[in-house]
Amino acid sequence: MGYRKAYLFFGCIFIIFGGFHTTIYIIAEETFPVMGYTYIALIIMCFCLSYLAPQFQRNDERTKFIRHKAMLYSFFSIIVYLIVLMALLNLNVIALSALQVVSLLLALSFITVFLSMVTLSKLY
Repeated sequence: MGYRKAYLFFGCIFIIFGGFHTTIYIIAEETFPVMGYTYIALIIMCFCLSYLAPQFQRNDERTKFIRHKAMLYSFFSIIVYLIVLMALLNLNVIALSALQVVSLLLALSFITVFLSMVTLSKLY
C-alpha cells in the first residue's frame, strides 16, 4: 500500500508543478510549453502506477502477460502516431519544431504504455 500512496503523492506534485509551470509559461510566452507534454505524461504515469502497484507487486504470469500485451499494443500505436504526425507535417497542417515533435512522441508513448496496462489489467 506504500507504493500506491507514493505514486499518488508524486502525481499530485506533478499536477501542481506542471500547472504552475504551464500557467507561468502561457502568461509569459502565450503558447503551450514543450515541457507541458512531459508533465502530462508524468501525471498519467504516476496515477496509472498507483492503480497498478498492488497488482504488479507479485510478478506472476498475469502481470507478465499484461506487460507483454501493453508493449505490443503500444508499439503499433506509436507506429500509427508516427505515420499521422509525418502526414500532418508533410501536408503543412501543423508546424512543429524538432523539440516539440520529440517531446510529443515521448509523451504519447508514455501515455499509451501506461493506459494500455491499466486497460489490460481491468480486462484480464
